[in-house]
Amino acid sequence: MLFVNELRFVLVDMCRHKRRLSFWFLCFLLCIVYLVKEGIPKEGIMGPPQALNLFFSSYTFAFPVLPLFLMFLSFGVLPFFDSVRFIRYQKRERVFLSLLSRVFWISLMFTILYLVGGVLLGVFLSGRWDNVWLSPEGAPYFLYGNKLPLDQYYSSNVMIVRYIITSLLLFHMIGLFAVVCYVFIKKYIYSFIIVTSVVILDKMLHTYFEFSLINDPISLEMTSWLIPGLFSEMIYLIGGFGIIFAVVLYICLINQDYFNEYSIDNEKEL
Repeated sequence: MLFVNELRFVLVDMCRHKRRLSFWFLCFLLCIVYLVKEGIPKEGIMGPPQALNLFFSSYTFAFPVLPLFLMFLSFGVLPFFDSVRFIRYQKRERVFLSLLSRVFWISLMFTILYLVGGVLLGVFLSGRWDNVWLSPEGAPYFLYGNKLPLDQYYSSNVMIVRYIITSLLLFHMIGLFAVVCYVFIKKYIYSFIIVTSVVILDKMLHTYFEFSLINDPISLEMTSWLIPGLFSEMIYLIGGFGIIFAVVLYICLINQDYFNEYSIDNEKEL
């Protein structure tokens, strides 16, 4: 019940910020349009797979995807840290589980908006619902021809499952990291800066030293589907970081008293 009830609570909290949410949706729409437009192939036809080509990419994650998610996360997380609400949960363990559930629901909502928005816009631009990467008219065929078994690497079912799992694990991990930073610093803007800086630093390491813990494993560009073991590597890496952040968050909520400080910070932030 706690897990399901938290969905209702987070929806109520997010609807309180109608103006900010409206502005966010405008930015979100512009982001989706930009990503889909960048994904239009020079060779081959447009379709849903091609529309999502840059939705998980080392070139687009640090900006504009990550800032959009962190803004969306703030609408649901900041109202949670209100000292009056902690009375409802009674126990710190329930506070932790509720916060963990809230981050999951926010990540799920963002995943649905993100992926569905990209697919619908791709369909609108191409007029096709099918997986064009499996056809001779798709971009993979123009690049690899008959040398590549398209059904094996670009199966529709596999792509859908991988997109959803990647998005949920990634955004849930990022959300937990942002919440942990907020618990320590008590200012969401600083959490925003820290998380963004870490991802940008990872991108720089990937560019200059070919070492990456975030940008490379999450990549789902057309060529990334051909790399064996990349998906399992992403699950272990991102899932492992998520567990670590969850443990750190649990220790903080159990052993330290942040209630009064958060009530003050919430009034300033909101």
